[in-house]
Amino acid sequence: MAGLLAIMAYGKWITMSLTFHNNRRQTFIDSLMENTKEGIWIANKDREIEQVNNAFTEITGIKSEDALNKCFKIMKDSGRNYEVENLIWQEVVKSGFWHGEIWSYREDGQRVSFDMSVTRVSTESKLSKKIDIKYVGMITDVTDRKQNEQAMHQLATRDQLTTLPNRTLFVEYIKHSISTVQSNLPHFAIAFIDLDHFKKVNTSIGLLQGDKLIKQVADRLTAVLDPSLTLARLGGDEFALLIPGHLCGNNPIFYIKRVVADIQQEFESVFVLDDAEVNMTTSIGVSIFPNHGTKADQLMRCADTALNRVKISGRNSALIFDHLMDDITSDQLNIESELVAAISNRELVVFYQPVYHTQHHSISGFEALVRWQSPVRGLVPPDQFIPIAEQNGLIRQLDFYVLEQALIKAEEWRQQGVLKGRIAVNISSINFQQADFVEQVSQLVNKVNGDCNFIELELTETAMMKGADLVSKNIDSLKNMGFSIALDDFGTGYSSLLHLRQFNIDKVKIDRSFTKEIELSTQDRNITSVIIQLANALSIEVVAEGVENETQAYILHVMGCFLLQGYLVSRPLPEAQLMMFLEKEIEYLKKVTEKAES
Repeated sequence: MAGLLAIMAYGKWITMSLTFHNNRRQTFIDSLMENTKEGIWIANKDREIEQVNNAFTEITGIKSEDALNKCFKIMKDSGRNYEVENLIWQEVVKSGFWHGEIWSYREDGQRVSFDMSVTRVSTESKLSKKIDIKYVGMITDVTDRKQNEQAMHQLATRDQLTTLPNRTLFVEYIKHSISTVQSNLPHFAIAFIDLDHFKKVNTSIGLLQGDKLIKQVADRLTAVLDPSLTLARLGGDEFALLIPGHLCGNNPIFYIKRVVADIQQEFESVFVLDDAEVNMTTSIGVSIFPNHGTKADQLMRCADTALNRVKISGRNSALIFDHLMDDITSDQLNIESELVAAISNRELVVFYQPVYHTQHHSISGFEALVRWQSPVRGLVPPDQFIPIAEQNGLIRQLDFYVLEQALIKAEEWRQQGVLKGRIAVNISSINFQQADFVEQVSQLVNKVNGDCNFIELELTETAMMKGADLVSKNIDSLKNMGFSIALDDFGTGYSSLLHLRQFNIDKVKIDRSFTKEIELSTQDRNITSVIIQLANALSIEVVAEGVENETQAYILHVMGCFLLQGYLVSRPLPEAQLMMFLEKEIEYLKKVTEKAES
């Protein structure tokens, strides 16, 4: 009997001891759950929640009584996200643990990101030896961090002005297209899109308006292009386009031409920027995978080469890369190297194009134009080396060389009695905007003992767009030295009328683009007429460039433009041929203009 009582007492002691330890453990667990910042939920073997802590309610917005006896839910825009839930539970069943970051929604509808883990916990009862399975979930609100990461990713991969992909992301898209290309759709294409003369527009209308223009271009292209095309902004005024394989098909050129036509059509309408209207054109270069490369950098280089070729050829067009262009690019590098030597070796020569006065029936001036007489290439056309000289800065040396020759020839011709009017010399915007330009000109004049009264300096509107005060000061200084000032390519810029009023200009030269269409285009004829009338009203002389036939000469003469320059009068000539021209051609020109007047 005593033994039985001892056994019963021992059993009661064991039970009390287990109860005590269980209570202590439960108290610790309860304290842990209520004091931790992580949301915790505990579910039974059927995944029904039995217990949650206060942090769980704060993070999810779900009250304790609403969470009990229900499974933990992950939500998406269209409702419950069963797909993600199934993936999580599959991993928990397989390995006993899952951890990751997910997006869901709070009870109040606010989108939230969780760092969540789910652990399967198996415990064995010491008395009954039964296995009890629980699932413990822990969640942390990482919404702020994820939003910051998204913002950083946006900054790193998106253009801030247009929200389009930037260069970094565009390269990744190309690489992805290369890695996922299909044998039945082996082609895709990329296009580089550049806004023609945007720098000129941006300088004229201001940076903020320039940004608005870029945004409008992005919006127009996004609206007109197929949504499966990827439009990106690479920087500045350069956009890029990725045309996927399913649109290129087996004949990519057909679809490329269609896309190009859509883009160019969008530029036929003016861009309205507050009170200003701006006409823009675009140049496009295209490369095709795998014809022009099998790597992202190769395709981008080929597209850029094609784009540059369009620019050299006159802009406002599109070209698909051809491997011959690689030879052209290499040749351009050779030209650049040879041009440096040509300046030192005095291979540059100056040609002169006469300007004819239709009322006086006489030559009224000349324009000095540089030519390159290469011992290897022969006579190199200016469109092959002037753009290169402008890009690498050699244009400054070319300008001063031509000016030096003009000063020397003006004095020689004056002494020979054959100088008619002034010799005009083109000054690049790069040169004119140098702080010491006027000082350098003065030094050159003194060096050759030249007479500035026989020289006219032709400036472009681009040269006048930066620092109006400095421009005005430089023009006044040059005029005080004796130079006259002409505004070249007039009518092609965006603030021409302002320049006529703001600066002390003696002459304007109507751009050849207006002269070329003056016979057929009413718009060009009207614009030309307005320019002539305005200049005459301001006592500014007008020269029409690019006059090639008698009809053009007649129209311009009737409008009040009496100074003509172009092939109708003469091509640019070397000095020896110019002297022969001055002797023989005056009578012919007199007959031509008299015939036009009649």
